[in-house]
Amino acid sequence: MKRALLLSVVLTLVSPLAHADWDAALEAKEAAARQAESEKQAAQAAEVQRLQAAAMTKFEAEQTQSMRQSLGAAAQGKSDAQVKALYDAQNKAAQAEGERVRQRLNDSSTAEGAALKHSLGKTPQELQEMAAKDPAGYERYMQTQEAALLQELQSGATGQQLKAMTGASFEDMQNMSEEQLEALAKKMEQQYGQ
Repeated sequence: MKRALLLSVVLTLVSPLAHADWDAALEAKEAAARQAESEKQAAQAAEVQRLQAAAMTKFEAEQTQSMRQSLGAAAQGKSDAQVKALYDAQNKAAQAEGERVRQRLNDSSTAEGAALKHSLGKTPQELQEMAAKDPAGYERYMQTQEAALLQELQSGATGQQLKAMTGASFEDMQNMSEEQLEALAKKMEQQYGQ
């Protein structure tokens, strides 16, 4: 019992000493500084979010405007959502057509595939496989094929057929301006259709 009494007296005397170096004003000042820093960081985060949202809105508006320009008259009078849907549908149709063309070119039983295989010696699929297996060999092969094709267009039977059809040789076409090439293309469309 004496020990318990002595212990309680000692604890009573030591307890105020433990808090003797505590400064309530300093603690309040530090808490206010922490609060101010927290508020500052929250304000900065909100500003970053606002700027990101504004940039995204601007990007989407520019993207939609680009879609409208690409679609032309088809986009007039349509909402942004309708323009996006129309643009997506147009892209899906173009991708599907591209896939059909790729399949026709890879199939040497089609006219397109046979012509490509005749001019390049391989189908696009075979060329892709070659490029994956031996990139350097693929480059050499393509350079050889390009040189042979240019030679054929410049002086071979294909070049003569080209001149007979268009009235211009391959070299003449290389030296034409954009306007002259467009005029020649229109002439060919009128003459041969499509």
